[in-house]
Amino acid sequence: MPRTTGRSPPTPRSTHTRREVRCDVSAVLLNRNSKVRNDDDLVFYNRPSHDSVVVGDTITADMGFLAEDVAAIAVIVSIGLEV
Repeated sequence: MPRTTGRSPPTPRSTHTRREVRCDVSAVLLNRNSKVRNDDDLVFYNRPSHDSVVVGDTITADMGFLAEDVAAIAVIVSIGLEV
């Protein structure tokens, strides 16, 4: 494409496709060293609840029931892309 003086070349167009993907949500309770204390601190589809965290369509955390040595809750989303 010839370039016209004083004008920028045309910008290429991009196409975006939106599709639904399957997502699994998990929560991991971590101590002050960013480590899991034990297997009970892993909350996911096969073990969807903990004393203080419930995983489903949403994640609910009751901060009043967290153990004192839990410093953070990491939320993990796994996206299943089907090819």
